[in-house]
Amino acid sequence: MVGNFANLWGVANKNNVESIFELQANAIAYGFFGFEIFDFVASDGYPKRDIASANLINAFKAAGDTLSRYQTTVNWQIPGAAFTMPPNAWDPSQPIPFMNKYPDADGYNSPDDIVLIRLADIILLAAEANNQLGNTTAATTELNQIRTRAGLPNTTATSQSDLAMAILNERQLELVFECARWNDLLRADANGTLNIVTLMSTQVDSHGNNLNYNMNPNKYQYIFPVPQQDLLLNKNLTQNPGY
Repeated sequence: MVGNFANLWGVANKNNVESIFELQANAIAYGFFGFEIFDFVASDGYPKRDIASANLINAFKAAGDTLSRYQTTVNWQIPGAAFTMPPNAWDPSQPIPFMNKYPDADGYNSPDDIVLIRLADIILLAAEANNQLGNTTAATTELNQIRTRAGLPNTTATSQSDLAMAILNERQLELVFECARWNDLLRADANGTLNIVTLMSTQVDSHGNNLNYNMNPNKYQYIFPVPQQDLLLNKNLTQNPGY
């Protein structure tokens, strides 16, 4: 594994030893305008929306995760452009935690590759699978491998249920902004580690006020509705329940 979490990201670290699958970019022919526009770039005037939630920042704090992983993941800045976020999620006059895993954005294109699969993801998936199979010793070893790199002590979780939550929490901190969280939550909900509806009902803004996501208890929002245009074109399709 790469010793320093910060050395997983940026132009200087493309296709490193932990990379399994990443989209190649050169900021000329294959730059990622749509993705990189979410990063904080002081020189452009586009809206920025890819920010850390108050709950995520609180999760980092609760874990004592303040070193390279945290510092690389978020970039606290006062936005100089239009800004869209849930009401009161953060005070826009104060620094806001923008995504920082792709640090070479220029607002239009970026030479940063987009990392789709990397070793830490696979190690934590192995820990999750081993724990589900009852192999808690192997799962603990794999979890601690990731925690050690982040500068955290070994996990104190010992039971299968506690270890499942510890792995889920570690995946949140390790893989934030890498499009893994929703699928992680679906698996955790399915195997009884947590209830997504309960989790969503506890999400708060930076002032501690509930964000009132109001997820339906029957969980039909797990999937999107079938577009009306497709229903009109194909009479054999039926709408998903709840829509």
